[in-house]
Amino acid sequence: MKRIATLLAVLALAGCAAAPDATQNTNVSGVDVWTNGAPSRPYHVIAEVSSQGATNSASFSDQINSIAMQATKRGADGVIVLHKLMIQAGIDPILGRPVMVPKVIADLIKYD
Repeated sequence: MKRIATLLAVLALAGCAAAPDATQNTNVSGVDVWTNGAPSRPYHVIAEVSSQGATNSASFSDQINSIAMQATKRGADGVIVLHKLMIQAGIDPILGRPVMVPKVIADLIKYD
């Protein structure tokens, strides 16, 4: 019984240690990109922007990189991704099926 209790305690602690961080960010060309959560330091939003793929071969990463470039041009310190969506961009003329492309909506931010 004591071994079972110890084993359960170890498993519970291991699960907590493996839990992902509440916020996730990367740096793209010198711009902080927050894909899950927001920075813990003070900031203010300077614009809301979006980027949509031109073809069904575009990826979410391509759209986030495009937004990071917009952020650099506008003097933003970071990007907070608000939404990642697949949207219909048209109908395939041969197959008659929807053509889906990725779209990312994000806030551009400046740290205070």
